[in-house]
Formats: sequence, C-alpha cells, structure tokens
Amino acid sequence: MQMTGVIFTLFTIYAVINSHLSLMLRSMGYSATVVGILMSVFEIAGVIVPLVVCPLVEKKKWFGPFLVITAIIMIVIPIPLLKVWNPVITALCLCFFAVGYKASVPVSDTMTNALLGEHQEKYGMIRASGSFSFVVMNLIMQAFYNIERDGVETLLWWIIAPAVAYGVTILAVPRIFHGEQFAAALPAETEAEPHQKTFDLSGFPPAYWAGLALIFFAFFGLTPANRFLSMYIKEELHSNTTSLMWAISAAAEVPFMFFSYKFLKRFGALKVIIFCAFISGVRVLCYVAMPNMAGCVLGQLLNAFTYGLFHPAAVLFASEYAPADKKVLSMSLYSIFAVGIASILGNAVGGVVIDHSGYQTLFFSFGLIPLAAVAVYLATRRLLKH
Repeated sequence: MQMTGVIFTLFTIYAVINSHLSLMLRSMGYSATVVGILMSVFEIAGVIVPLVVCPLVEKKKWFGPFLVITAIIMIVIPIPLLKVWNPVITALCLCFFAVGYKASVPVSDTMTNALLGEHQEKYGMIRASGSFSFVVMNLIMQAFYNIERDGVETLLWWIIAPAVAYGVTILAVPRIFHGEQFAAALPAETEAEPHQKTFDLSGFPPAYWAGLALIFFAFFGLTPANRFLSMYIKEELHSNTTSLMWAISAAAEVPFMFFSYKFLKRFGALKVIIFCAFISGVRVLCYVAMPNMAGCVLGQLLNAFTYGLFHPAAVLFASEYAPADKKVLSMSLYSIFAVGIASILGNAVGGVVIDHSGYQTLFFSFGLIPLAAVAVYLATRRLLKH
C-alpha cells in the first residue's frame, strides 16, 4: 500500500490531461488534423524515451529518483506550453511533458508489483485509488472550470497543483531512494547474464506477442473514445459536460479495477483480454448507434470493461508472459508500445478523419477494428491448435 498515494496523485494529473488536452489544443486555434498530429507527437515522445529509460531504471535501481524527475517535468513544462502559442513550441513542450507523463506509469506499476510480491493479482485494488482520484478531479473540474469561460491559460494551475502533490507523495514513500526494496521482489540477475541488454526482445514467447498485438488493436480502436471524446462532446453534442463524462467513465471502472483479481484468478489474464478487446469495439460503436448524450453515457459506462478490467489483465499478462529478468521491459512494451503507438497512429488518422468525414465516420471505422482483431486472434489460435 506504500504506492497508493503516488498512484492517487498521479492520476489527478491524468484526469486533467485526458479530459482537456484536445480541448486545450483546439482552444489554441489548431484544426482537428493539427490537434491529431500534436497528440501523436505527444505519444511518440512518450514511447521513445521511456522505452529506452525504463529498463535502465530497473537495472540501476533508480526507481525513486526517476519518479521525482517525472514530477519536476510535469511541474515546469506546462508553463511554456500554455504561455507560448506556437505550433513548434507546443510540439516541443508536449515532447518534454510526455517523458514525465508517460514514463511515470510503467515505473510506478513495476514498483507496486514489486512491493506486492506474490500477490500481484491484487494490483487492481491499489490502482483503483488512481481511478477514484481521476473521478474526483474531473468532478471538481466540472464544477469549477470551463475552458470557454475561464480561458485556456487558467488550465496551467490545474496541471501544476496536482503535479506538486504527486511530487510530495513520492517523497513520502518510505525509503523511496533505496532502490533495493523495489528490486528485492523482482527476479535477481543470474551469473550467466550479468550484463543484460536494456532492449533485448529475446525470450518472449509467441503467445506474448499475439496477446500484445490484440491489446494494440483494441487500444487503437478506442482512440476516438480516449482521445477525441472531449472534442466530440463539445463540437458535435454541443455540451459542456466533458469532465462529467470522464468522471462517469472512471467511476464505472473503479469496482472492476478493485475486484479485477477475482476475474483474473478465475479466467486468467488472456481470456479477460479477449473479452475486453471485444467490448472495446462495442463501446466505440455505441457512439454511432446512439449519437446523443445517452449514447455517450453508455459508452463511458463500458469503460468498466475497456479499462477497469482490461488494464489489470494487461498488466498481469505483461508480468506473467515476460522472461523473469525483463519485467520492466515487458511493462514498457505494454504501456508504451501497445498503448502508446496505438494512440500515435490513432491520433494522426483520427484528426484527418474528423476534418474530412466527421465524428460518425471516425467512431464507426475505429469501432470495427477491435472486433476484427478478436476474430483474427481466435481464428489464428484455432489454426495453431490444429
């Protein structure tokens, strides 16, 4: 439970960014296509740097110091990001911010799992604190912040304040700068491999790559709901309930996140992933079938499965199917490759689709992708069995 406070405050930052990044960029005068490109740049930076750095963090046992650095980044970078309205400066600031924003999750997840030891299936109970803080932060923003009324520059303090709180909770973790306590529960390095490469993909079984591919296509298909929903609510539904909708989605995921270990114990991580990938497609198609606030609410409620159950299953999958000495690399491949690259491509394509064909085409085309991925995965698995 030592990491509960860190995860709680970290996801207050995620609440602000998830619900308002696209709106922030739109309010700065960028088109949907440019917004998609800028969010892709944000994801690219969040993929490249952590993928290289995270294995090094594990090898050197720099868990605590690295989280402190991520907090500093998220406190400082929002200042030029929201004060200088220039596409080049915006892109550069998003790159730097993404390093702290994206890398904090795989490292904190690894630290949490390390402290849990043999009880990693209970990760969801701790991660539920992040979902709870996500809900609370969005409800606070719904009540006290309106981007049209208060202006985009006011958003600066909504980012910096939780980032400061995040930094304080990191420093409050007992012996945070003693990396051994987080590495102790991880498999020790063997004498046969004393100098493991930081980016060595050997040793991962085929089932790992197949599962990772399924996760990738599920998150790619979820891009409209995860990245363009705020713009859809404001521009298509003409509503100012953006934060409330994000709060609903996070509230729906909390019980499933908290009790995910029960499903994982009974069905196993891979079966849960297959189910959640299917529901991901259904969720996105809800916005097409019901192009109104009711459809939006229903889609947000399905986040109970598409993240509340999906994320703990993917984290357990990444841990169980990875070689013993590549847990952080595996977590990074999930968090940054399967989720990050899916978002990079989804953002870039999604912005163009919105400008040229509208939101309904966006949701319909993206909603079919997870369904097709599940069908291909199941068919391939049956063929391999025969």
